[in-house]
Amino acid sequence: MISRSGYVSTLPARVQAAIAKDQLLCVMRQVVQLCADYLIDFNVSSRCHYETIKDSFAKQFKLDELHHDSLLDVFKQKLSRRIRELRNRGSGNGANNKQCSKKLNWDANRYDDGDEDDIKAPSTSTLIYIDTNADLKKFVIQLNDSYENNEMKTGKTSQLIVESFRVRRAYLTQVGQSMQQILNEMPFTKDLNFIKVDFELITKCSLKNAAGKLKNWVEHAVHSGIYGDLPDENKYEELLLRVCTRIGKRYRNILHREEITGDEYEFDLQKVLDKDNICPLLYSVTLVQRQFYYITFGNQILIQFENDEEDFPVVLSTLLALFYVFDVVFPRTYKSLLEIIDYFALSNDETKLKQLTVTAQAIIVEFNKKN
Repeated sequence: MISRSGYVSTLPARVQAAIAKDQLLCVMRQVVQLCADYLIDFNVSSRCHYETIKDSFAKQFKLDELHHDSLLDVFKQKLSRRIRELRNRGSGNGANNKQCSKKLNWDANRYDDGDEDDIKAPSTSTLIYIDTNADLKKFVIQLNDSYENNEMKTGKTSQLIVESFRVRRAYLTQVGQSMQQILNEMPFTKDLNFIKVDFELITKCSLKNAAGKLKNWVEHAVHSGIYGDLPDENKYEELLLRVCTRIGKRYRNILHREEITGDEYEFDLQKVLDKDNICPLLYSVTLVQRQFYYITFGNQILIQFENDEEDFPVVLSTLLALFYVFDVVFPRTYKSLLEIIDYFALSNDETKLKQLTVTAQAIIVEFNKKN
């Protein structure tokens, strides 16, 4: 029943009457429970999804967004909490609930067990949506062709990315497919040039600028000595690991380092991923005095930096960009750390601190006091 015209289920007459009399707060619990029971069968996971549901709810029941803004925010927060509770209990009405719950965000393929064919199969509903949307279908075909023909760096393709932006973003927010489905249907989304353009369209900040802000963060940390003496070599990696240690030792697992020396001049990361399916998002490989970086998703290499032209802040900002481009939430395992990276790369806004986890707030406040 989720469609572009309605995102909430039909409510009982008495509940609708209460909302019409401006008594939403009195029936908030029933509204949230009914909507959560209905929406759990769908892949509602990102902030954009919840904003869309909130706006649709306001429109459906003719709530003035200015007058009811705080109540609508309460509705959105309670709905998000209720859906999480139901998913944690494995609850839901539809037969596909188990499948949907494994496809909520970046965590899906990395930490949950599931049928491999089920995880990698494109969603029928999303393929139908593409087929019935002529503009989107045209753009997807053209961009996939550009990706297959190694033409993503051309000005023509960049223009195509810009022209297709609104249609693609509407698709992500309305259909709510998983990250794996996006990769299957739109392979061009893992191209670094696409990510650079799309990230700037979304955030109004270039990837280069975000990387520059992360470099400034490191330089200030070196100057203040807040994390101790950082080595000149690999100081960016070292800072990340020391911040991870401040948050919790398990966070250090976000980065895995490999150093290949002597006659071991070959390294196949894919074999490691296929064998262990371990959880780092980033791999740093030193091979014959050259540095290589990889961003991984589940048991696949998402982006490979094949030369050492891109330094670690660029890799970090690219990792951050992926969450914006794919419209997925930060994985719970590394949420606080990614919030810190996001803060220093993009916002650096004190007013937004309260929206972050307590752990992220503490690290940022401590840093700001010494710089």
